Amino acid sequence: MLKLKSMNKFSLAKTNIFLFKDFSQAALQSSCNFCSKSLLISGRRLYSLLGLSSLMRGAPEQTRLILLREDGEKCKSFGCVETVLKEALEFDLGRNDRIVAAGGGSLTDLGAFCASIYKRGSRLTLVPTTLLAMIDAAVGGKTAVNVGGFKNCAGTFYPASEIIICPDFLKTLPVKEIENGLFEAVKYGVLFSKALLKKIFENQPLLKKYRPQNGREKYGAGVHASNAALFFDIIKNCVNFKMRIVKKDPFDKNERLALNFGHTFGHAFESVSGGSVSHGAAVGLGMAAELIFSRFKHGESGDNAELVSKIMSFIRATSHYRVLDDFLAAPEIFARMRKYILNDKKALPEGYIEMPLVKKAGLYEIEKISLREELEPFLNSPHYLLDEWREGTRLIRRGAK
Repeated sequence: MLKLKSMNKFSLAKTNIFLFKDFSQAALQSSCNFCSKSLLISGRRLYSLLGLSSLMRGAPEQTRLILLREDGEKCKSFGCVETVLKEALEFDLGRNDRIVAAGGGSLTDLGAFCASIYKRGSRLTLVPTTLLAMIDAAVGGKTAVNVGGFKNCAGTFYPASEIIICPDFLKTLPVKEIENGLFEAVKYGVLFSKALLKKIFENQPLLKKYRPQNGREKYGAGVHASNAALFFDIIKNCVNFKMRIVKKDPFDKNERLALNFGHTFGHAFESVSGGSVSHGAAVGLGMAAELIFSRFKHGESGDNAELVSKIMSFIRATSHYRVLDDFLAAPEIFARMRKYILNDKKALPEGYIEMPLVKKAGLYEIEKISLREELEPFLNSPHYLLDEWREGTRLIRRGAK
């Protein structure tokens, strides 16, 4: 078990983040929390698939379980919020008792939001079970639900008492879900670490599926050694990068805005797609689009162009590529993105939006972008992105012949 340094995120509290190599250790740590009343929120399928009953070792009268039918973005709704709060009231959960949310990023967002508003704030433990949640969504104190098709439109800043991370949860994840998390890991590499970025790009074929450290197991047509140490290292690095930024800027006013790289366009892509494009894939495409926008604004850059090429190559090697290719072939995508960007939480009332513009790996600057004079001309000229995307697609099809 590795206990990462406590993160004094807010003046209100601090979060202890535990990174375990073994599920039994994670379950033991979680069970220590059930000395007071605890309400565990998870998904029906997830609860049985991952054996999350181990997280509820307290006395039966001290614990209650909520298994939601909804999963993914569907659970980030006020309907699910009401379900959780009513159950908490019926259970007579006090503000010094604990809400535990175990699941992917959407579920930890929901659980954290509920904890932040229940009796003006109950104790909170997060147990992220997807790669994306482990390295990004569950870390940093942001909570959110969606409203009217707009992502994260309602939310709070609320620190968890602790976050319990165990990569062994990843062994049940399909390839697409692993890749969703890797897109966020690429973001951290682009912003903060060329070494991390190189590690992810060079090991992409080995990161398709999590293989535990207890020996070797079958994967595809062959047998592969464990890659648990590689995943552990990527998770640890990403969490530490995020902790460092959040400690400096807990409320998303300055340095933390850098973590929105890929998300301004990514959230718009995700919303326009109606859910057919996953969050991670949307962020991957969003990173490429925002890099190209940086060139559109500041002029050509060889370093920038090389980074776009590498990110697009990474996307094409994922299982999300065909969905994204079909999505980009649909009409009026960029015109429809406008309303989502205008309603982005980073948009300012005077007609600007704050975005991190990356010039090359490790070099970025947070800039105020004029929605009318800079972003709209770019959105009205989709060929900047589509030409680079199609060039790679032509190369793939030519190689397949």
